Amino acid sequence: MERARLAAARYGEGWSQEELAERVGVTRSTISQWERGLSHPYPIHVWRLCKLFAKTAEELELGRQSDPQLEPEQPGGASFSISSRRDFITQDVPNALAYTSFSQLVRKIAFHESLEAYQSLLSTYWEASYTSNRPLILGEIEVIIQDLGHMMIYGNQHQQTHIQELLCQYHQFALEISRDQGNCDVALHHGDLSILLAAKLENQEMLAACLYRRGLAYFDLGKMQEAADDLQNALPFSQNAPLQLQGMVDMEASRFHAHLAPDKKAKTQIGRLLDQTHAIVESDFLEKDTSFVRLDKGRYHIGYAATLLALNDSANARRELDIAAKLTKQEHKRRHAYISILRARTHFVEGNFDYATDFALSAAHSCATIQSKSNLADLARLYASLSQTTFRNTEKAVQLGIILRSQK
Repeated sequence: MERARLAAARYGEGWSQEELAERVGVTRSTISQWERGLSHPYPIHVWRLCKLFAKTAEELELGRQSDPQLEPEQPGGASFSISSRRDFITQDVPNALAYTSFSQLVRKIAFHESLEAYQSLLSTYWEASYTSNRPLILGEIEVIIQDLGHMMIYGNQHQQTHIQELLCQYHQFALEISRDQGNCDVALHHGDLSILLAAKLENQEMLAACLYRRGLAYFDLGKMQEAADDLQNALPFSQNAPLQLQGMVDMEASRFHAHLAPDKKAKTQIGRLLDQTHAIVESDFLEKDTSFVRLDKGRYHIGYAATLLALNDSANARRELDIAAKLTKQEHKRRHAYISILRARTHFVEGNFDYATDFALSAAHSCATIQSKSNLADLARLYASLSQTTFRNTEKAVQLGIILRSQK
């Protein structure tokens, strides 16, 4: 679809495609492709175009919802290595991504505006990760990480510190996307880099957030001890962090320890950590969420249910999930999918295979839509257990298997 409004805005300023390209920091052919609707600008370029023309993305016909077919391709599969991802970013999509030269970009666009754009985009990305129906694009985030790395060369000391903080946060987001897509090796790589940056910055809040997120990646890999260790190490760093992060670290530390066949002393610590999280979510002082963990009452009851399930208390876990479903915002689609997965598990362990399959089917449809590979893998493990029962040949179970196989 041609973008006549973008071309009209350029004509209105009296700029050629080459002149606009210099101002945005891309090639002339890229501008041509955008105007002809052959490719879509990345968010940082949309932001720059909106600033240049003092118009919204919709007014320039740059809203992604109008061009769903132009989502940048995401090369897939866990076998797609980190180095080949970088090759994809720098070689296979030059028209969409490459600047004429980075020094030219710096001359044309105020340095602090670029940092401001990346800071603003970060919250937009995180919000989309909780609410979007569409799969997230890892390549897009790795391009930003690469760009920020180049910017380090040109910044003063204060700007370099800011860039390192942004890099730490974007590596955490890349970890989150990689986890969701089932690429745990890539997730751990980004987790390691984020921890190195947080340690270099001596930023305790960031260290807590990075260890928390890497712990989730270890958990997805089934490495329970490593996951529990990361969350245990995050606990002291989180004590002076905003309450959202502090509560989330406490809650996930309790859940991971619950998976390690805890003794009486460990169960006491699990209960104490859950009580601390409960006190935090009931305090109503959750406005500050600089680590983008989105802890609220709904998320607390999800975490509590998952911990109870790990402790083989399925009856109370079901009660907590009922509360979580009511308190979780409808737009938090991944969380609702996870609630359905946990409900399926509780019914499975109680032998209610019919209910378990109903909830698993509901979650499978949601996860297939948003391409949440980590949750689909969770459902596949549940389906494997279901296949060992007499319920395996029922119509519902067969349908679940078809959905899961179609997503491999």
